[in-house]
Amino acid sequence: MEKIQSRLTHEKPDTEIKIKETNMVVVNKKGLKQDTDLER
Repeated sequence: MEKIQSRLTHEKPDTEIKIKETNMVVVNKKGLKQDTDLER
C-alpha cells in the first residue's frame, strides 16, 4: 500500500509540470504568432 501511495505522489508532480510546460509552449507559440503578425 505504501509503495503505491509513494508512486502516485511521485507521478503527480511530473504530470503537473508537463501540463505547465505544454501550456508555456502554447503561450509562446501564440506570442510568436502575434509578433509575426505585427511585423507584417
